[in-house]
Amino acid sequence: MVDKLIIGSRGSKLALEQSKIVLKKLITINKNISCEIIKFKTKGDELLNQSVQNLIDKGFFVNEIQKRLINSEIDLSVHSLKDLPTTSDPKIILSSILKRGSHLDVLVSKNNETIHDLKDGSVIATSSIRRKYQLLKMNPNFIIKEIRGNVDSRIKKLDNGYCDALVLAEAGLNRLNLNNRISYYFNLNEILPAAGQGAIAIEARKNDKKVIKILDEINHYESFISTKIERDLLVKFQLGCNAPLAAFAQIKKNKIYLKAMLFSLKKMEDITISVVDDIKNYDLIVDRIYSEFKIKNYTNILDE
Repeated sequence: MVDKLIIGSRGSKLALEQSKIVLKKLITINKNISCEIIKFKTKGDELLNQSVQNLIDKGFFVNEIQKRLINSEIDLSVHSLKDLPTTSDPKIILSSILKRGSHLDVLVSKNNETIHDLKDGSVIATSSIRRKYQLLKMNPNFIIKEIRGNVDSRIKKLDNGYCDALVLAEAGLNRLNLNNRISYYFNLNEILPAAGQGAIAIEARKNDKKVIKILDEINHYESFISTKIERDLLVKFQLGCNAPLAAFAQIKKNKIYLKAMLFSLKKMEDITISVVDDIKNYDLIVDRIYSEFKIKNYTNILDE
């Protein structure tokens, strides 16, 4: 019997909001369990002067929290799924995924401008090479500027003149009640999201069967499967979380719809492939799309 669960979280407003969502779900399903959130500062939060590209792959946004999970200082940890490296300590498992929020990227601009209102030379801030490539594909005359920090600090930089617009994940803005700042919603033909975007992930110790059983109750099966497919693509291509790959899988009426793109920023080229399959074949769909990319000679796209 588990009476209390200690939740580990980063200290940003978004991370804490996501941990509160998990807490509320746990105490709704388990009336006799109390929960407490403990926040930690990660190395990724401290290295604000470095590019985000390698920080995710090295686990700098999650390592400190995972160590405390392994040491039993906390019972579970909550993360944005797209911040989690595709490999982690074998003592930890990705136990549950909540029902996925919006997978879309959105524009936040100073004067409520859409992407089509922005003129040549407009400065758009993002730390993602995936977003940078797709923005430049839409208009090669945009100026893409690096930006770090949490959501509210990025918006503050925008308001203070750092850039003309930002590209952010809609899910984060929704969870922070900042969706009134959204000036444009990118469709999947404009900007394909990162693997796992919009999903809240919960990790537990692999040997903690009691906690895993509790977390199973809040796991959303379709979100778990669809995001697993997206992350399995990263593993298949041996790419990191901020790799030149975008992917989105969704399940509709027992069918999986998967769209993926590999791209080169240097060459400004990409290969985009879509496949549809029965949900019973979910463990085969990654191999299928990988074969499609091999037929298209995808290695010619990737930068050396």
